[in-house]
Amino acid sequence: MFSKSDLYSVERPSFYALILADTDDDKAGVGIAADALHMEQMCHVIAKEIGYELKLTKMQGKEATVDNLKSWFYRVPPSLQNIVFFFYTGHGSRDPLEQPWPVFYLTHSSGVSGNSIVDFLRQHQQRLGVILFNCCNMDFAWFPYERLHKGFDDLIDGQKSLPGLKSLFLKTEGLVIATSSKPGEYSYTNTKNYADYFGGIFTTGLLKELQKGCIQREITWDQVFQRTERYCAENLNPQRFQHPFYQIEKKYPAAKDRSNEQKQAVPDFALPEKRKEEKKHRKKKKRKQLSCF
Repeated sequence: MFSKSDLYSVERPSFYALILADTDDDKAGVGIAADALHMEQMCHVIAKEIGYELKLTKMQGKEATVDNLKSWFYRVPPSLQNIVFFFYTGHGSRDPLEQPWPVFYLTHSSGVSGNSIVDFLRQHQQRLGVILFNCCNMDFAWFPYERLHKGFDDLIDGQKSLPGLKSLFLKTEGLVIATSSKPGEYSYTNTKNYADYFGGIFTTGLLKELQKGCIQREITWDQVFQRTERYCAENLNPQRFQHPFYQIEKKYPAAKDRSNEQKQAVPDFALPEKRKEEKKHRKKKKRKQLSCF
């Protein structure tokens, strides 16, 4: 899966992006694939606008596994010049021991702790780390699907100048973390293959607001996420609700360049076997009580 170009160098600033998408899910796969495609397009726009070299890896279908996830993180070198961008779209749930970030699930692998990814990038070194989860944050794994909001086939306009991206990605140092819903909430997506109706409402709203807001030169992550939350409220059916949750952590104190030091050990992102079995049991029990949306 990895090409020679994946053997990264630290000679110039790079934008390391991983898009992890559980596209083989038999119910929500179409909406998940749309999210992955749109975010891939946006990564190209961001890297071009800020002048960084894009090092993008997309894992979907059978390539979306914990082993490949760990391999990717191991290959990203620590450097205060680089930006590390992680986006997951698929199933997710809430674990009381893993709050506030969700646990997410891969069809061909196991559950993955969102907190472990956040903790890893806290210890890893980069100019900026951006972590985005588009998945449910309930206490069991489920992905509601319905024709809810209007997305666009041509969601990403690669020709438009977006100077505000420099403000977000070059003037911010530390960690930006966001999930599509608060603990205890679903995240909604469209899965029906209409030209104008598919993709996660959070992903669609975030990308629309990034493009709209970044036309201006100065914009903050707070503004982007607040507008995304408003988009979700305005475009979701009245019976549903979804509140994106985000956290911005400023640059770590007394940071020093560790690019020449030994690589940080990559943790085992997978959930312990005992907790995975407990989650499977809760998932089956809860699903019996649900009607299909």
